[in-house]
Amino acid sequence: MTGSSWHVSACSDATHRCPEMASALWVSSQPAGCTDAGGRILEFLRRLLSPEFMPHGYCYLWDPWIVWLNVISDSLITLAYFCIPLALVYLVRQRRDLPFNWIFWMFALFILGCGTTHLMEVWTVWHGSYLLSGIIKALTAIVSVVTAVMLVPLIPQAIALPSPERLRATNQELMIQIAERRRGELALQDSLATSQLALHELANQKSAVAELRNTEEALRESQNRLGGIIDSAMDAIITLDDEQRIVLFNLAAEQMFCCSAAAVLGQSMERFIPQRFRTHHGEHIRRFAATGVTSRAMGTLGALWGLRADGEEFPLEASISQIELMGKKLFTVILRDISERKRIEAQLHVSEERFRLLLDGVKDFAIYMVDPDGRVLSWNAGATRMKGYSSEEILGQHFSRFYTPEDQAKGKPSEELREAIAHGRFEEQGLRTRKDGSVFWASVVITPMYDDKGTLRGFSKIARDITERRRAEEALRTQTLMLQSVLDSMGEGLVAADEQGKFLIWNRAAENIVGYGAADLPVADWSAHYGVYLSDQVTPCPSDQLPLVRALRGESSEVELFMRNAKLPEGAWIEATAHPLKDENGEPCGGVVAFRDVSRKRADEREIRRLNNELEQRVIQRTAELEAANRELEAFSYSVSHDLRAPLRHIAGFSGILLEEFGPTLDPRAQRHLQRIQEGTQRMGVLVDELLNLSRVGRHALNLQTTALKSLVDDIVPVLQSECEGREVEWNIGELPRVNCDSALIRQVFQNLLSNALKYSRPRSRAVIEVGQSQIEGQPAIFVRDNGVGFNMKYADKLFGVFQRLHRADEFEGTGIGLATVQRIIHKHGGRIWADAELDRGATFYFTLNDMEKNKLQDTQVMVRATV
Repeated sequence: MTGSSWHVSACSDATHRCPEMASALWVSSQPAGCTDAGGRILEFLRRLLSPEFMPHGYCYLWDPWIVWLNVISDSLITLAYFCIPLALVYLVRQRRDLPFNWIFWMFALFILGCGTTHLMEVWTVWHGSYLLSGIIKALTAIVSVVTAVMLVPLIPQAIALPSPERLRATNQELMIQIAERRRGELALQDSLATSQLALHELANQKSAVAELRNTEEALRESQNRLGGIIDSAMDAIITLDDEQRIVLFNLAAEQMFCCSAAAVLGQSMERFIPQRFRTHHGEHIRRFAATGVTSRAMGTLGALWGLRADGEEFPLEASISQIELMGKKLFTVILRDISERKRIEAQLHVSEERFRLLLDGVKDFAIYMVDPDGRVLSWNAGATRMKGYSSEEILGQHFSRFYTPEDQAKGKPSEELREAIAHGRFEEQGLRTRKDGSVFWASVVITPMYDDKGTLRGFSKIARDITERRRAEEALRTQTLMLQSVLDSMGEGLVAADEQGKFLIWNRAAENIVGYGAADLPVADWSAHYGVYLSDQVTPCPSDQLPLVRALRGESSEVELFMRNAKLPEGAWIEATAHPLKDENGEPCGGVVAFRDVSRKRADEREIRRLNNELEQRVIQRTAELEAANRELEAFSYSVSHDLRAPLRHIAGFSGILLEEFGPTLDPRAQRHLQRIQEGTQRMGVLVDELLNLSRVGRHALNLQTTALKSLVDDIVPVLQSECEGREVEWNIGELPRVNCDSALIRQVFQNLLSNALKYSRPRSRAVIEVGQSQIEGQPAIFVRDNGVGFNMKYADKLFGVFQRLHRADEFEGTGIGLATVQRIIHKHGGRIWADAELDRGATFYFTLNDMEKNKLQDTQVMVRATV
């Protein structure tokens, strides 16, 4: 067991044991009476809230990217799930008339539970409270099942809701009934006017006693006629004297107020008026009498209420007239019970509101009506969305404004209405304009609407924006042409057939390669007709083994075949790849095969194999020569460095002895010469050491291992602190990747580059050295940047040469070998190094490693696979 796995196991065991030990200690400290009940409760709460298991973070290996990806995703899902119930509750509270509104509460509760489960996913990243998480999921499951069970019975009820056509038919019937009722009211008013004239005539007759005797029989007949008219009236007719006592109460009044005329004659009219209106009624009668107006028409008195004998209140309409007979005023009131009309109007209003909501709910269609002259009568929300006009702007306007100026000039709007009348329907796809002047394609259906008498009442128009569909169709036509062009320009042959073996595609390249075009032949005759042979170039290929035939059976294949026929007497090798074609259900519906002539390729491969054999022998020979030369070069380098060290030690030693023993006796000039000799030998020693180091880098075998580059830099910076004494240096170390490299050699690279950055920024009062990673031309690269003296880029090609320096030794010390060593290390890792600088503005050194390129390629491949 590894150290990390032992650590996780130990943590898990400790996590399991510690809560139990704590629980046991607590229980043992309680009185005996509290142990059973209280202990079980606390034990349950401890299990519910205490993390007895490892949190999910361990499953993610505490990788910040994975942890925060899951935490942020679950948090956003939780937020969305919590917002949806709020929206549903607001909808139900605002629209209490919605049918089945309780199902929205169930959906809100179910979605709230789903959101809570995602919230627990965030909690369990750091806390292993899986029991609590499971309980919440169980509750969510119960609510989900209950919601599903309750939703199923609602489906037939939702289907049974009235359709728009049914609502329109009901509305039309109601309109017809209202019109008939209006005609009855007019007839009744005419009858009432006739009765009042008769009453007036009767009053004149009573004023002359002599004439009364002569016309008594005529008056009786008139009274009988008047009584018949009054009793046959559908509205209640009541006549009051100037004291508001009832003197006439017809049959319709008896039926309306549920009492007989004999029981009410001579009594006050107030018994038929609700208590709250009686005071106003008396005042109204007195004001009417004072005005001198003879009559007020039905409906001008506003909304009135009556009171039946059984105490029931009901709405009514009234008209009133007054006449004066023998110095006394008589008031005739005609009352009409409008309870049924109010009920019908309420139903009509509800029906119209439902129809309006239904139309406004259709967002993708503009649905509106125009009168026979083309003026807009109704307008839904879909029309506003499509054409840009609000209902206030467009109602009453002519619908021709939706047409282009050219179509208006041609009279197209009126012509379409005539076509709709002539054929019962008009359909077209054409250009229309919006309020802002933009033009779009619309699919339009115009239908004339007639009443029950066949009179044209207007037109209904339904329009749909098909601009995107037209664009898609145009794009499809363009793609079809492009596909055909591509097929014709392909160098490979492409053949497709349906499941019956009928060829669908046979491009030009296929005909050029095979020699023949598509032939209407049975599948069994394909091999013989086109001359297909196996790899021995003699045996005909069985038809059931042809790649296209196998594709028709649902098989994929990739083979090489030989073809020879009358059009190909010399024969040709083809390389074919076939795959089945599948429909939307994944069932095979045909096959496609792509093939190319590989005759030249096979010849080239034979030639390449021959050349490779020759090249392999040459490489073996050249490798042996290079290995021998390298061994000689290494021996020479070691010999030179070893032979140089001994003379240098002698020179340094003896010059040092001279300075120590004879220095005081020598003149200052001689002392300076000896010092220069020692400095030169020291410099020569450094050169020899660096040359040896450069030689060892070439011989060094790479020990590749995964290395964190940032930790290497962090180790090197303290080592360079001695060079920072007395200086203000700012280190900016960014995030660096982990790469597969030889850590010892890469350490030399960073130490050399950082040391150079310190050295060449020495003239600055505040040195700034930055190490980081960037993308250069799409490739990851490490950089070391300083704000030092920089250099002229025209000398950049000398930077990495041995003994090449861009500054004098008296300005900056150095041997000119360090950057050459760095370049050799980077090249040994399969990378490259370069510099970017500006004189007196600092310099930046970039380098890449082969492993960094591979990591980027792997990441790209992973992204491509994820996208596919």
